[in-house]
Amino acid sequence: MKRIALLGLGQVGQGFYEVFEHEKARVAAMTGVSLDLGAVLVRDTQKPRNVMPREGLLISNPDRIIDDTVTDVIVDAINDSTLGYRMAVSALAHGKHFITADKVLVSRHFEELHALANRHGAAFLYEASVGGGTPLIKPLRALERAGEITSLRGILNGSCNFILTGMRDEGASYDTMIARANELGYLEEDPRDDLEGYDTRRKLRILCCVAFGGSVPEADIPCVGITRLRERDIAGLGKAGMEVKLLASAQRQGKGVAAFVFPCAVPRLTALAGISGPLNLVEVTSKYLGRAGAQGLWARARAAAPPATRCLRI
Repeated sequence: MKRIALLGLGQVGQGFYEVFEHEKARVAAMTGVSLDLGAVLVRDTQKPRNVMPREGLLISNPDRIIDDTVTDVIVDAINDSTLGYRMAVSALAHGKHFITADKVLVSRHFEELHALANRHGAAFLYEASVGGGTPLIKPLRALERAGEITSLRGILNGSCNFILTGMRDEGASYDTMIARANELGYLEEDPRDDLEGYDTRRKLRILCCVAFGGSVPEADIPCVGITRLRERDIAGLGKAGMEVKLLASAQRQGKGVAAFVFPCAVPRLTALAGISGPLNLVEVTSKYLGRAGAQGLWARARAAAPPATRCLRI
């Protein structure tokens, strides 16, 4: 029996809880390991929710999870990187596995938390921090083991891609598309994280560290978002057969890595140019396997269907 504690019961936390309850019996049958949810940390245990865990699971004191000697795994779905970091350090230092979707937490403390996990024989896992439901981290590790990864690039922010697509297809203004994206829940709590490219840069740093096996600090990645783009820019480049995409790119150069986040004009008849709306695409070039890619829906979109993922050979 493995006992799990869940941090947070917002949109991500509720999604995890529903999937966990629906799939735990099937997972147990496949793996031979039974799973039990022992606690769910929330700020207000009395708040009405669309998804309500069984009685006794909701707690508001994080120390109850930190001090719990029977919890094996902590799943972080809170929108609080400071508390998430505290919980991660405590969990890993006590040999508990820590799983998070918080890209801010992962990017800010990547090396420290990996070192802590290694010292104490725990797992630090963060697949959902980049791409949400699109599997990228595990495939990258597999590709890296099969041969040196030489480059990666892609569209890592579905909200920016949604805005640029509307400006292209409808001739809508930048401000109109921002308002629409905000209404649909596509933008971060601080929209500058998306629009200035900071969200994309965090994800690129994480992918770089995994793909190239080293440390690529955020501050070393030049970053320009889409805030200066206007519909005349999109239209003008469209007449020249180009599409505008906010690209994250990294390339191995000797013992170092050259990386950037910039709006780029890409030829229309390419895989990247064909990515529309809140979709992501990452292309990876490997020494022996050539170029491969993964495409999927952006996880924060309020869609009725689960994220769809497609793996491509390019």
